[in-house]
Amino acid sequence: MVDSYLSQPWNTLYPIETYTASTVDDNPFEGKFSGKETPTFPYDLAELRKTNGEYGLIASTPFGNSMTLDFALAALEGEQMGMGDETDFLALSFSSPDYIGHRFGPQSKEVEDNYLRLDQDLERLLNYLDKTYGKDNYVVFLSADHAVAEIATHMVSENVPGGNLRTSAVVSELQNFIFDKYGAGKWIINSSNGQLFLNRELIREKELNQEALENEIALFLLKFDGIKDVYTGTAMRTSAFTKGRAELLQMGYNHKASGDILMILEPGWLTGGATGTSHGTGFTYDTNVPILFYGWNVSAGESSRYATITDIAPTLSMMLDIKLPNGATGQPILEITDKK
Repeated sequence: MVDSYLSQPWNTLYPIETYTASTVDDNPFEGKFSGKETPTFPYDLAELRKTNGEYGLIASTPFGNSMTLDFALAALEGEQMGMGDETDFLALSFSSPDYIGHRFGPQSKEVEDNYLRLDQDLERLLNYLDKTYGKDNYVVFLSADHAVAEIATHMVSENVPGGNLRTSAVVSELQNFIFDKYGAGKWIINSSNGQLFLNRELIREKELNQEALENEIALFLLKFDGIKDVYTGTAMRTSAFTKGRAELLQMGYNHKASGDILMILEPGWLTGGATGTSHGTGFTYDTNVPILFYGWNVSAGESSRYATITDIAPTLSMMLDIKLPNGATGQPILEITDKK
């Protein structure tokens, strides 16, 4: 199956001059596939797979979505889903938009082409559901786990405030700062996702107060361009934040797994390289995603009322008249559940 997709070239679905929702195809801000000199169409997948992870390359093409749908349709048929007395649930993750978006950025021709092709895949799915189960005999919801930031270097070139924070340099300076004050040792054991994990065992050996050290580190980090706010793990565990990005951090904070230092970057700042983009901030360009419902007991309409993806499970539960999942935190979307 993968070979059949990777044996064909990736060219634009429609004439590239009709792609008006994106920037020029060849620009210095997009990432490139290994073995290709420019981030431009067409892409010879049969050749590029040799230097880009072989089968793994498919995730960075729209055909990763198509293959995911192939598996989904096979699962529906093979497991006879929806044919019994109980409600069946199938969750699909079309992850190619994420891979393509990271490499090329949200304004790229590649992303625009990906969504045009994904639209066709979704049409194929809905046609299958209509034919197999009948219209209005199923419900579909569509959302995303996050949005995406513009490429920071592109924004800087357009005189928009932003930049890339070199996390390794920040960690190195911080390590030296703690070393000079408290002595030798590997004080920072990991840095990931805007969080720093301190060596708690070493802190205990040095008989230091962890909360005080966290506060020192937070103040030190604020001197770096691109870092807007810094919160400590102690604050996340002992304070109640009710608004803004601090609340978002606390909602995602895990006492057993989160870091001891949590950083928030300035708007338009990322921790990536000179090309491509990422996500993970609490700003609207990273957190605003659509939620769509379609099918059984869903009336046509739209709402701009604030809702979150955690509202999806409670909404489905109310539609099915069942208990909420034991970890549910959201609220039913009344525009849907009140239209029965």
